[in-house]
Amino acid sequence: MKLSTKAGDKPLWKQLYEIFQERIENGTYKSGEAIPSEPKIADEFGVSRITVRQAMDKLSADGLIERRRGKGTIVTGGTVNLLTMVTSSMTTLDEVNNTLNRLIEKVETVIPPAKVARLFEIGEEDTVIHVRRYSRMDGEIIAMFEHYLNPRYITELDDSFDSLYENIRKHSGRTIDNFTEEILAGSATFEEQQYLQVPNGSAILIRRRKGYSKDDLIEYTICKYNGNRYKMVIQTR
Repeated sequence: MKLSTKAGDKPLWKQLYEIFQERIENGTYKSGEAIPSEPKIADEFGVSRITVRQAMDKLSADGLIERRRGKGTIVTGGTVNLLTMVTSSMTTLDEVNNTLNRLIEKVETVIPPAKVARLFEIGEEDTVIHVRRYSRMDGEIIAMFEHYLNPRYITELDDSFDSLYENIRKHSGRTIDNFTEEILAGSATFEEQQYLQVPNGSAILIRRRKGYSKDDLIEYTICKYNGNRYKMVIQTR
């Protein structure tokens, strides 16, 4: 089965996502069963592994599938309606008194890491806009942000701005309206220890975010937080 590549059609990953969404909802793939592997899906539809992975990431974010070590990718069900509200706050944060400052360190054009190039489906030598920002509170850096912007949609950005997303809208005409996020904890690397000014072995919180406009991937961001200064509260209902 081949996907449509006509001008104006939905992105390939979105077409693939909708096919698997329908298969799950109509019972072709039942809850608890494994779906085919990524190489088999790529062969069936004549697409790249990157395209398959994007579709699977969206299905996973929507709660329709779950990757399990040693078991493959398992269907979790087609009627998942779980609303998760995530709120976060810096310990002793007092924005009223402007103790938290968000600052731009640099805006530059770079060859991105291989993972970012794969996500944007660009060549290894293609360049993207990279923005590094950080948050500082009471003179201490408590978070750092690495933003990579898809060159298909954004080729320039202001050197100074208050809102990244307003700046993206200004230069691309696209509004980021949905996200998928991965949140994990780890130990700070030597570079992160130096940047966040934390001792060896310190814990940090890492948030990897993909920002979409409609179904198009616009932004990939890696956020790193000082684990001693950050608290995240997740409420599920």
